[in-house]
Amino acid sequence: MAAPSITVQPKTQRFKIGETLLLSVVASETAPLSYQWQKDGVDISGAVADEYGKSSFSYADEGSYAVTISNGSGTVTSDVAIIKSMPGQLDEEYLQRKIYDWLATVIPLSSIPANRTGKALMVWHMQDVERMPTPLLMGRVSSFQKIGRDAVFNPDNEGSKRQAGVREFMLYLQYFGANALTVLQKISDATEDSASIESLQADGITPVWPEPVIDAHQFLDTMPEDRAILDIRFRTTSEWSTVIEVLESAEATGEVNGETVLVNPS
Repeated sequence: MAAPSITVQPKTQRFKIGETLLLSVVASETAPLSYQWQKDGVDISGAVADEYGKSSFSYADEGSYAVTISNGSGTVTSDVAIIKSMPGQLDEEYLQRKIYDWLATVIPLSSIPANRTGKALMVWHMQDVERMPTPLLMGRVSSFQKIGRDAVFNPDNEGSKRQAGVREFMLYLQYFGANALTVLQKISDATEDSASIESLQADGITPVWPEPVIDAHQFLDTMPEDRAILDIRFRTTSEWSTVIEVLESAEATGEVNGETVLVNPS
């Protein structure tokens, strides 16, 4: 009996929020074969077949998936399949996740306070958020504006209405810590670097322009001396269905409290 070999690898895919997530693998050699699927390197409880699926895909399901297959003669692990949501979905959680992923490629970010020595902690917030130990990067996605008319498509077989349109929104960033001006200027410069924003554009989001970085203490002397501010306008061309709560326009969108930290999917 030979060790198993994989003839069809799990595929990297994108899914719409709410649709069925399904991954599969095909292996050869002598049965019985044992399967164990992993997400981001961690075993998924109960995922022990040649297929893994969920009835309703959510943002929490984004990540890196692989499966380990074994028999009495050995073990083989599949290629990694990267699972993401479809690009350009117009709700706040999508925008926060994708912008976080992009920011983490520009500056070192950590979402776990106990493991963030020398890194910036990213917190999405509105107001009245208790200041945490520096370095700290706070962000807020707000001020949505509808650009032009939305396109409306015929309902699908399940009666779900599809639409597409363009929105502009502002990202408000505040950085607390040493070299605040330098850090935010690096983010500002990255918005004009085509290589830097390639992954962001793949998710349907494009920087339109950044405002100048502001030294908050010079702007208002009651502000801490180690704080800087940066506002960036983005544009997203999006497609969504009625399962998505679309943001038409907003001034200060929904609040995320200080204890809710967006975990980096990577």
